[in-house]
Amino acid sequence: MKKIILVLGDPNSINSEIIYKVWRKSNKNIKKNIFLIGNYKLLVSQLKKLNLKIKIKKIQSINDIEYERFSSIAL
Repeated sequence: MKKIILVLGDPNSINSEIIYKVWRKSNKNIKKNIFLIGNYKLLVSQLKKLNLKIKIKKIQSINDIEYERFSSIAL
């Protein structure tokens, strides 16, 4: 399956809420292939403010990706 890369976009937009809703409705196979690109701290604070919970693993480099070990990342 191909990887799905989502860019977080504008901090004042509804992107984090849309990402959460898509995440919640996706199955495990799709979740393994979703990657988020954006500010990790900003995403975590937006999800916390909206009272939404998603497990996100932060990576520093594309070389740190172990595809089978996690389902989403934020840079």
